Amino acid sequence: MLRYCLLVLLPFVVQASPYNVHLDSYRWNIVLGDFTWFEARDACDASGGRLAVFDQKNKNKAVRQFIMATPELKEGPGGGFWIGCHDLKCEGVFEWVNGIEVSSMWTQWYQGPPTEQPNNNPAQEGGQDCCQLWKKPQNKPVYHWDDEFCDAEKGYVCEYHHAEC
Repeated sequence: MLRYCLLVLLPFVVQASPYNVHLDSYRWNIVLGDFTWFEARDACDASGGRLAVFDQKNKNKAVRQFIMATPELKEGPGGGFWIGCHDLKCEGVFEWVNGIEVSSMWTQWYQGPPTEQPNNNPAQEGGQDCCQLWKKPQNKPVYHWDDEFCDAEKGYVCEYHHAEC
């Protein structure tokens, strides 16, 4: 019975990763693998963190620079890494997993907000509602934000915040 319980819980445990980024009181754990956005969100939550919330330019920059400087990550298995924004509640209105709306004052969308991209069809069943750091263009990746189908499988970025003393 114990073995069965462990097998059921394993997908929701953040896998140990040598890919950690630190900035001020934040730490990000970048996990490689094949996870849907929901699996990634649940794994981060179960480990005491959350999918990355890039509500400040310096947080986004620290993680992007680390990815770009790390060959295994720069290759972008799965085409990118899940981050913590989505428009699951209202099409075209993106919010972070902490419930705060993605600011129009500062964003890092690839070629503008997804609602302005010609390939984003809000009428399509199960549309692109979950956000990733996207490895685009393939020959010279920049890892900007993009919306993606939530059931696509890729790695993810968990965020942990520790209050400063």
